[in-house]
Amino acid sequence: MSLKNPSTWSEELVSYLFAWMSLLGASIVTSESGHMNIPVLVDRLNPQMRSYMRILHELIALLFSLAILVYGGWQISRLAMGQMTSSLGVPVGIFYFVMPLCGVLNIIYTIINIAEIAKNK
Repeated sequence: MSLKNPSTWSEELVSYLFAWMSLLGASIVTSESGHMNIPVLVDRLNPQMRSYMRILHELIALLFSLAILVYGGWQISRLAMGQMTSSLGVPVGIFYFVMPLCGVLNIIYTIINIAEIAKNK
């Protein structure tokens, strides 16, 4: 390998790894209850209602993780196992498997977050 003959697989691998790191990073954000929200209305509520709203936000994140990431990610991973990457020569489904993996992590983290919110009421 030289500068006149660069590797063809490295760019493809980097793009797939970037997707993996992005989704795994989103799971870390979920573990810290740092997912996106708009606090303008919630901050005006009393503390008990604020806790209920935080639980509602966590439940919405849990449902999204279950439906889109786990179920949808599993389906797309399964479908893409027959398709091979152009440079790496491995099934594309392996790279899509990060979706159900992060979905399961998000579900675990949202359950932990709900338990912590309920405990601190």
